Amino acid sequence: MPPTGGPVSVVGGRVVNVSLHGVMIESPVPMERDAVLDLRLVIGGLKVDVGTRVAACMLIPSQKRKVYGIGLEFTRIPEDAQERLRQVLASRVAPAGAA
Repeated sequence: MPPTGGPVSVVGGRVVNVSLHGVMIESPVPMERDAVLDLRLVIGGLKVDVGTRVAACMLIPSQKRKVYGIGLEFTRIPEDAQERLRQVLASRVAPAGAA
């Protein structure tokens, strides 16, 4: 994902990776596994509040500062947002043989 302004972003955070099931963000502080977080996502221009659970937290090697990769599992995401996410992700994957 680009550093900012990608098709899916977290308000106040940097998205590293996203799927239909969750999102990985960068954080300057570690988070407790199984912690529950409410986030505001922007998915292809649609702002939506989602519920998440911390599934993983790992230190990302960096020479500048401590950065943690936080794997968040979606526990609550509205159907329209999930459909928008599906469309955004599908548009990011080029079909085999496409130029």
